[in-house]
Amino acid sequence: MLGLLLSLITIIFISNSSMVLIMLLVLGLMVFLEFNLLSINFLGLVDNYSWLMILLSVYIIFLSYLGSKEIKVSKLFIFLMVGMLIFLVYCFIGDSLLLFYFMFEASLIFIFLMVGGWGYQFDRIMASMYLLFYTLFFSLPLLVGIFYFYKMEDLTFFSLKFTYSDINSLFMASFFLAMLVKIPMWGVHLWLPKAHVEANASGSMILAGILLKLGGYGIWRMSMVYDINSLFFMLMSIFMMLGSLIASLECLMQSDMKMLIAFSSVCHMGGVALCLLLSMNFSWLSGGMMMFAHGMCSCGLFYLSGLLYSRFQTRSLFLLGGNLVFLSKMGMWWFIFCAINLGAPPFMNLMSEIYMYMLFYYYSYVVLGLFMLLSFMGAGFSLYLYVILHHGQVNFNLKGYLVEEVADSYILLFCGFPLVIYLFF
Repeated sequence: MLGLLLSLITIIFISNSSMVLIMLLVLGLMVFLEFNLLSINFLGLVDNYSWLMILLSVYIIFLSYLGSKEIKVSKLFIFLMVGMLIFLVYCFIGDSLLLFYFMFEASLIFIFLMVGGWGYQFDRIMASMYLLFYTLFFSLPLLVGIFYFYKMEDLTFFSLKFTYSDINSLFMASFFLAMLVKIPMWGVHLWLPKAHVEANASGSMILAGILLKLGGYGIWRMSMVYDINSLFFMLMSIFMMLGSLIASLECLMQSDMKMLIAFSSVCHMGGVALCLLLSMNFSWLSGGMMMFAHGMCSCGLFYLSGLLYSRFQTRSLFLLGGNLVFLSKMGMWWFIFCAINLGAPPFMNLMSEIYMYMLFYYYSYVVLGLFMLLSFMGAGFSLYLYVILHHGQVNFNLKGYLVEEVADSYILLFCGFPLVIYLFF
């Protein structure tokens, strides 16, 4: 772990872009080896789930650096990416509630600066303010609860199960509220579309691939030590499923390419949150697989949307219709990632959805039925996105850069490859 952190700090002082890539690859290898060995546990809460999230974070940062060619990459931008990665690593390995909260919220500052500093339009300032204050406001009750507990005892995640049961319900409610805003759950999701629309491709890749997973990680940690009231949980699960269904309908009403992809994240992460809250045998497996698969898939989709925007300077689905005529290679990648998004074989999304079906089958037929409908709607808006972009009416008046670069295909291959390689393990 010490070598991992030293590698992160070293990257900040490297000016050569090729050396940055080499250091990130070495860093990813170190994380992968420690993920397999699991020999270090000196900071409290290091297990398979922590290493999975750290590995995902390193890989997404690596991809976002590769995909940042559209902007002028300065040392400040590299500092923000690496600094956020350091905070994320400590967030995933720390057992202290106060440390978790501090790292959890501090990681938002880096994406706030990325959206505000390297976004597309002037509205990026308002979008970054939405992101910061919307998420911090709903986290304040959690901070109050943590300080209240710290007056009595230095708490870790697992010690919560044995202390102060009379006020645990209020504390857990504030904790789950803070996590559900980060996922985000429908109803507290308004900051996400604004942030995605104004962020550049790298910012959207980090936001969708890593930061949305922080909420799922926190929910899973807390569900291990807290038994949720069955009636409350049933009402919460139905609300989550209905909210995800409403978000899927909003996807079908979008004319903005990035807005549609952002709302699709709300649909998928609603099911993930419910899965992790169940805390049953398949919860870790199905929820973890879906979070990883969604992180890689959303990275690919946002990178593709960034490529189209950089070429044609518009995100309108109707203006970009018939792209297959001009950009056939990119059309192939759009087809692959839309297929991944709807859960087609042989990608990891399908396997994670199968596990989620098994989980909901044992829990509730009502939730199972709603999840089946959600899967159908997810396939619907994924097909809608692909068809309207590549088989719609061709706009010959649209002027843009029509050269397809090989480097783009390599980045997209890196996004999709982990979703197939799992078949060999």
